[in-house]
Amino acid sequence: MKIQYFADTDTLYINLSNAKIANTEMIADNLIVDFDAEEKVVSITIEQASKTTDMEQPAMQSITLRSHVGSDGILRLQVPVGITDTEVEVVVTIEPVRTPKPKTPEELGWSPGFFEKTFGSWEGEPLARELQGEYEQRDELGCPLEFFEQTSGALADDPLERGEH
Repeated sequence: MKIQYFADTDTLYINLSNAKIANTEMIADNLIVDFDAEEKVVSITIEQASKTTDMEQPAMQSITLRSHVGSDGILRLQVPVGITDTEVEVVVTIEPVRTPKPKTPEELGWSPGFFEKTFGSWEGEPLARELQGEYEQRDELGCPLEFFEQTSGALADDPLERGEH
């Protein structure tokens, strides 16, 4: 289970499962529930959480950050939490960062041995990029301002939106 509070939108998000969401229902004002294909609850979203619950401040805040464990085996963290002079309980989950294995040229769609066969195989004169010359100046695209003034709102249904008074 993962609980997150987003202060900028005053939203409390409770994720109960990693199952794929099949259906979303607004159960009440500001209360949204996501269900999987078997109608099991996947997540709950409470909008305007500070107004629709008894919490003055969220009971829990989830902060995700990436850090490095030094050669001494000690993880040092400095985490700004936005509150002061308050006792808090901190739960730390350590999860190694998994870096994906680089793909081989074959996995990227190149034929087997392509680079080995072609690297360094040019036998002619050295390739050189010739001067490109001056940047070509083109006429500006567009219509005269009067065109936009005459056609502004032409597709609107309301005569006031078309500028007809």
